[in-house]
Amino acid sequence: MISFLASVGHRFRSAESGFARSQASRAAGNSIRSRACRPPATLFQNLMKQSPFAKCMLGLSELLDHARVRKLKATLHHCGKNVTLHLPIIIEGAQYVTIGENTTIAPFVHIWGHGNVFIGVNCMIASHCAITSVTHDYTVAPMIGKTTSAPIRIGNDVWIGAHCTVLPGVAIGDGAVVGAGSIVTKDIPAWSVAYGVPAVVKKMRIVAG
Repeated sequence: MISFLASVGHRFRSAESGFARSQASRAAGNSIRSRACRPPATLFQNLMKQSPFAKCMLGLSELLDHARVRKLKATLHHCGKNVTLHLPIIIEGAQYVTIGENTTIAPFVHIWGHGNVFIGVNCMIASHCAITSVTHDYTVAPMIGKTTSAPIRIGNDVWIGAHCTVLPGVAIGDGAVVGAGSIVTKDIPAWSVAYGVPAVVKKMRIVAG
């Protein structure tokens, strides 16, 4: 009986040890897979923490970005205080573009300002928006090289969602919100919420307090 119990105990300890090794091996494998599947951004961030050279290059890149933003602001017709421009941004005809103070423009925004673009104060323009005050004149042939323009006016405290297109001659009133992915072909009244293709007013903006 004692021999039998000893044999059972030995087998139990062996099984327990094997299970523990299996769990440890699985954990190690998961750790390896986790490192292998780590997003490139995370790997880049770790590199930034570890490499003095990489830190230096990152600092230089930030300095260059600041210099580009200052240069871009200097080319505008007017740029208010505390305007935030997140590169990359393209502004063609920048000398015809006015941006009010405390306005933020996200990356990948493209503005064609040749017909005059006025952006008010405290505005938010999300990424991948196209604001064009100039377009091709399809009433003539050939169209290439033939353009027509009309000013765009964006009021104060306006939020334009991502991937919106604002066409020539449009006025967006103070406090308006334009939903993501909209194409603005006509004026948007003040304090309204509009979206769609083309953008139409869906409701009025209600401000708490």
